[in-house]
Amino acid sequence: MKTTTNFWIAAILLIIGAGTLSAQSPKYHAAMGNALRIMSTAENTGDYSKAAAAFERISESAKSAEEKHWPIYYNALNLINANWTVQDAARRDELLQKALDLITPVLKAQPNEDEFEALRGYALMAMLSVDPQQRGQSYSPRVFASLGKAMKINPNNPRAMALMARQQLGTSQFFGTEPDEACGLAEKSLTLYDTEQQGGYAPRWGRDMAENVAAVCK
Repeated sequence: MKTTTNFWIAAILLIIGAGTLSAQSPKYHAAMGNALRIMSTAENTGDYSKAAAAFERISESAKSAEEKHWPIYYNALNLINANWTVQDAARRDELLQKALDLITPVLKAQPNEDEFEALRGYALMAMLSVDPQQRGQSYSPRVFASLGKAMKINPNNPRAMALMARQQLGTSQFFGTEPDEACGLAEKSLTLYDTEQQGGYAPRWGRDMAENVAAVCK
């Protein structure tokens, strides 16, 4: 379930190049730009781990909570992305637990942070996929709860909606039911991606996931 990052990272890098992120230092922007470039070309576990480590270094040296925010987010996202390139179940769990260990403290401090809540749902979805037969009953409600909360906090978050559509599609396929709700959410999320106006380092990924669900529906 690897998601394409090149387009939205390119957009972020254009913003950096335009000098519109004046709240942080030039050193911070340079480090973030470099880490995002590593992420944009990542293809395997090592690449994603390298990107995660770069974001970790940025968050550790950040001067403020504001500067720590997005490096922590992208560190976790890269760990989740890395999990999709691994076959070993124990290693996948290790990467995903590291991601959750980054996400959980942020949500304890900022419980209405919808992007982090959606990311938690994504990590839990990945954990479920490690062993769907054994984990479905315990993890599926947690995935739905997390993504549902993210959508409640921000009904216009396309990532939360795309992830929910993917989870609902998987559930309908497992039980052999019609995926009407998943299809509707996928189409709505694509509309939201078309109109989304995120600033700074805010995420833009996930459109391909919604497109994949929509393609199945067609």
